[in-house]
Amino acid sequence: MARDELLYTNRNSESGAFAAALAAHRSRLDSDASHASQGQNVLVFHGMGGLGKTALSQRLLEWAEGRLPAIEGWGPRPETHVDATVRIDLKGGDGKIHPAELLYTLRRQLGAYRSSWPCFDIAFATYWASIKPGVDFPVGTEEDRDFKNAVLATAGAVFEDSLPKEFDWPSTAAQVAGLLFGSLWSLFDRRIRRLPGVPDDYEDLLKDLRVLATPDDPRPDLVERMVGLLLSDLAAADESPLIVVFVDTFEKLDLDARREGEELLNRIAWSLHSMLFVVTGRSALRWARLDGHTLPHRGGKVWPLLTVPPGSIEPRQHSVGSLTETDSCAVLEHASRRHGLGLDDTLIRRIAHSSGGNPKYLEIAIEVAITYVRNDEAVTEAAVTGSLESMVAMLFDGIPADEQRVLRIVALLGSTDAKLAAAVVGYDHGAAQRALDRSLVSPSESDSTQFTMHDSVREILLDAGYSVANGWADDDWISAGTRALEHVHIRWQQSIEAYRDAVRDEDYSAIASTADRALRDYAIAMRIVCAVPAGIGAPKFAVYGDWVTEALVFGPSIAGLSAHVPARSRTDLGAAILLFLAGKDITLPREEREASLQRLAGVPLPIARVGSRHLAYLYAGGSEWDRSLAQWDRLISERPNAPKFSQRQRAYTLISARRYRQVHDEPSWSDDEIRPRLRGRIRYDHGKPKELLEWSASRLTSGVDSMNLKDHLELAGAHLARQALIRGASAGEVDAMRLRAEAAGHEAALQDALLAGILIGHGSTSTALDLIERTDRDRSARRIAGRTALARTALAYLDDDQAAMENLWREASESAEPRTRLWIPVECLLHSRGLVLPDVPAEWIGPYEDVVTRWVALWENWRLRRLTET
Repeated sequence: MARDELLYTNRNSESGAFAAALAAHRSRLDSDASHASQGQNVLVFHGMGGLGKTALSQRLLEWAEGRLPAIEGWGPRPETHVDATVRIDLKGGDGKIHPAELLYTLRRQLGAYRSSWPCFDIAFATYWASIKPGVDFPVGTEEDRDFKNAVLATAGAVFEDSLPKEFDWPSTAAQVAGLLFGSLWSLFDRRIRRLPGVPDDYEDLLKDLRVLATPDDPRPDLVERMVGLLLSDLAAADESPLIVVFVDTFEKLDLDARREGEELLNRIAWSLHSMLFVVTGRSALRWARLDGHTLPHRGGKVWPLLTVPPGSIEPRQHSVGSLTETDSCAVLEHASRRHGLGLDDTLIRRIAHSSGGNPKYLEIAIEVAITYVRNDEAVTEAAVTGSLESMVAMLFDGIPADEQRVLRIVALLGSTDAKLAAAVVGYDHGAAQRALDRSLVSPSESDSTQFTMHDSVREILLDAGYSVANGWADDDWISAGTRALEHVHIRWQQSIEAYRDAVRDEDYSAIASTADRALRDYAIAMRIVCAVPAGIGAPKFAVYGDWVTEALVFGPSIAGLSAHVPARSRTDLGAAILLFLAGKDITLPREEREASLQRLAGVPLPIARVGSRHLAYLYAGGSEWDRSLAQWDRLISERPNAPKFSQRQRAYTLISARRYRQVHDEPSWSDDEIRPRLRGRIRYDHGKPKELLEWSASRLTSGVDSMNLKDHLELAGAHLARQALIRGASAGEVDAMRLRAEAAGHEAALQDALLAGILIGHGSTSTALDLIERTDRDRSARRIAGRTALARTALAYLDDDQAAMENLWREASESAEPRTRLWIPVECLLHSRGLVLPDVPAEWIGPYEDVVTRWVALWENWRLRRLTET
């Protein structure tokens, strides 16, 4: 059966509600009151799963755009003209929405209506650079490129007659905001007024977006202020278009206990009052209630139309029940004509009645009828009526056994491609493709090579058991999961090897694509692990227990997995991995992350030890040295004869806490291969950098195949920053490191690349310093941190700017936050200028005055090198 069959599900009452909502919204837009539609711009269709709400949402959008076939029962497009549409599908997420990506989706699709939204574009570039520092806008589609070019054109127009001739305008839109707040900021007030319709508080908003929004705190309140600029841009052009924003699968937001995604959409719908929002989901919106949740805009007075009774003013909330029998008959009549099924009126009415108006039932009944006709058999009432479960079983009876197995694999995986499905079941690609063409599965909206199965059908297949024909017992599902994991493991290894090749070749486009491919392969494995207790292949290192656990540690990114993995698990291992990911999710409060890792520590699985390590890292990241050391001591006591990983990490923690004497005097490291690494770190902090630089260079040369990919990238960034300060580095090395860090999404490595650029005088210093400062500051206290201090010290020393050093000293002295090892070069140079910072406990090896002398000499060499190069 054709994929568009459900486009012909009539839903005449819903189409009437949509048409009435369009007319009412247009009338409010045309009224004299500028906010006449505030709180009256949300149309809701809600109902249980399987009733075709997604098909309804898609069909309403196509109707509004005039893209439905002429024979469609709704007739021509609605009388009220729709100027533009936007679609936001939440199906692929786990209840979380990234604010920058949501706004990007909104703005990119609005580009089809008009290309330039100047006030919003400058603000959005600022916001994007704040919460995605160093990451450029996507450029994969023509819409992406149009958006990026529009942002650059707007920024260029603002400053076109003030730029010096030698100024190199950035090639990435993410750099625009840095320039606005760098050397060009002094020109802002005059130049920005060129933008039509700029509001009075625009300058304040841009400053807030620059300073307050961070990767860990995206500030939804600022998002609300920012999206209002879309209306300012429309007002400046004297336009009042009717724009409809379709939001589908709203129930996904229930998966997030904190409901941050719902809060974000609540703010956006309230602020964009001139746009009509059409929301489809399983439950009615609770925005008009005051109890039970803390949405920023809530209550009956705020959203008066979300509480009105049926039959009254639009837009409002509508319960989407089953299709009416008339609509169901219309679907069946159309399918009968289209596929030559020869269904008479009596049989059509009986199928419609048996379906109870369930669109999925009708789709499957049509598929059964098509199977009968293809086999030259008459379509009987018994063949196309009964319960949904019986209909699925009936459809399976007419499907070859090889395709049945493929469909069960889809039920197991949740989504798959034809190649993987064929590999798991052991049949040819054609059998898999034939199965994936059936009505039980649908192609993914975002990737046509991927196929998904509706939850209602998936549950029927998973729960059918072995009593049905060709049914699977629990052991069959486990065996299938085991086979699937074997194939996914091969794909994962291939993706990781391609990622390593891209790193070796410094192919930054390939780094990004192969890293994404590896994350998606891992997500498939996670869906299997979360569904059935399948057998999992062995890891390279036995301590991890299985390759899925090991892949968490050795993959290109941990944070990048959150958007791809399931929200819940039926198995213990799946639940444990989800706990680990929650513990590493920097968007969550630190207390929640700590609680997740503490819970994981009590799980009787190898991943518990991985979680315990990261709990120690979490403590160290907050300068809670004693808690971190105690955690390492527990890990060492649990495996006293195991490899010395935990002992090495404990030593690194002591060094980070500046307890050098304890490491230096520890006899167990005297002959260990780790000794040069420990000694190099200690000597570097004491102003003797040679040994650490040589060790790092050697390790990077040989380590891309043996090191953890994340650790290799982190070491490369740190080495480059140290090299730039001590010996110098080339512009090419800095650019390569920045691109690699951006492609992999590694924030620490990106900060080090930006710092190295400042230290060698490459690129826009103000832009780099702005990016470092925004991402380097403590996320809660907003106080100055190590890389920012080092960059500011270098710039002040280069210009012999004593006032700048005094400002830095004053700011650092007022901070209650512990200073990390990154501060040591800064502390020593300030000390030499009589600017002594509050003491940080340290076990120096030798007099501290000698440490100061050595670092001052290194600073002097750096300054001389910079001045000579200039």
